[in-house]
Amino acid sequence: LAVRVRMVESEVVEVESGMPAEVTLDALPDTTFWGAVTTVGLSSASAGLSSDEVAEYEVTVLLSSADPRLRSGMSAQVEIVTGVRDSCLSVPVQCVVPREDPGDSTRETEVVLRIAGGRVESVPVGTGIVGMMDIEVTGVERGDSVVSGPLEALRDLRDGDPVRIGNGRRGDGFRPRH
Repeated sequence: LAVRVRMVESEVVEVESGMPAEVTLDALPDTTFWGAVTTVGLSSASAGLSSDEVAEYEVTVLLSSADPRLRSGMSAQVEIVTGVRDSCLSVPVQCVVPREDPGDSTRETEVVLRIAGGRVESVPVGTGIVGMMDIEVTGVERGDSVVSGPLEALRDLRDGDPVRIGNGRRGDGFRPRH
């Protein structure tokens, strides 16, 4: 059985035939299927795009095992493994925040908000491989406590703002105390 997905142009350039893929179906959310990319479309699957639309390309993933519960047309999420890095430091994607570059106000830099002494400290980071939930980073150390949350909330935090560490439940955690 094969899964066909559409990928935007900025992502499809990283995909090659033979790459492993993890597939999860909406109908079977607790079951993971593995497969491999068999074809990567060479032309846009989005005909007649306007100038502000992004081109999409069809990618086919062949599942490595059959399951009688699978049906044609089921909705699926596909994560294609385009890179693997051992022994790297990663943080949840939502921890990385774009900020105005202090040396050049026309550019943005990416930072992680580290907690030091109960206060926020912006730390510029380099980023690498991005997964569904995590992103590889350099510039912070293993064991550092970092702020995680919605971009809208993190965007408003500034160096020196006091924060408290919550237990991870919604509404309990990284809030500025003014």
